[in-house]
Amino acid sequence: MARSWIISLALIGPLLGLTPAVAQETLPDPVRIGIEGAYPPFNFVDTNGKVQGFDVDIMNAICAAEKIRCEFVIQDWDGIIPGLQVGKYDVIIGLGITEERKKAVDFTDKYWATENRFVGRKGKQWDYTPEGLKDVVIGLQGGAWQEAYVKGELPESVMRTYQTLEQGYLDMEAGRVDLVFSDTILLFDFLNSNRGKDYEFKGPEYDDPRYFGPGVGMGIRKGENLLRDTISAGIHKVRASGEYKTINDKYFPFDIYGE
Repeated sequence: MARSWIISLALIGPLLGLTPAVAQETLPDPVRIGIEGAYPPFNFVDTNGKVQGFDVDIMNAICAAEKIRCEFVIQDWDGIIPGLQVGKYDVIIGLGITEERKKAVDFTDKYWATENRFVGRKGKQWDYTPEGLKDVVIGLQGGAWQEAYVKGELPESVMRTYQTLEQGYLDMEAGRVDLVFSDTILLFDFLNSNRGKDYEFKGPEYDDPRYFGPGVGMGIRKGENLLRDTISAGIHKVRASGEYKTINDKYFPFDIYGE
């Protein structure tokens, strides 16, 4: 009985001058955007259940500029990075760029930047030092970069974390929180609302790069370089075309891109 030999192309290929095909990286279709939907004016869910806000408008403009199809996936912030890693979506929009987060995800270029401030009731003041804020109750959104700052620099303060910043505002209004700590832009939105008339910015601006990094970008799974570079290119196209400014001015009375 004749014996048949099966010889792998991988073995004889080099002898014949053949090289194996290299898989070309492609973009997902659609590109799914992980978004919180509870961070106005950046993102929020309207009365029709549709996500809206600055982030949505910017992302739609980027997708149009790069001729890619995008859709939004709402995800609670405390699970935003794990959701990316397991493939629930392809991009996290609105993720502060920090060295710690770079261990878990890759980042696009920034698309906005801001300082960080406290907000508290008018007429009340503190010494804004670790000693002066001892036992002061500080509310903030869990998983946000302000949490790392308070843990590292204000260890004797009483930190309360919330799933959304709105919950922190409610506790501050009820007297259960002394100060809310967040991005200046978000706090500005609260202070300019009817509910914010009895509150004001407190203390200095905080921008320590160890905690707050160079700004806010979009998180991408490690190694997905084509998607990262495509979104970064879109950010710069939208900036150069003037569309960024049009969207910025729709939501804010000042430029939030930063230097």
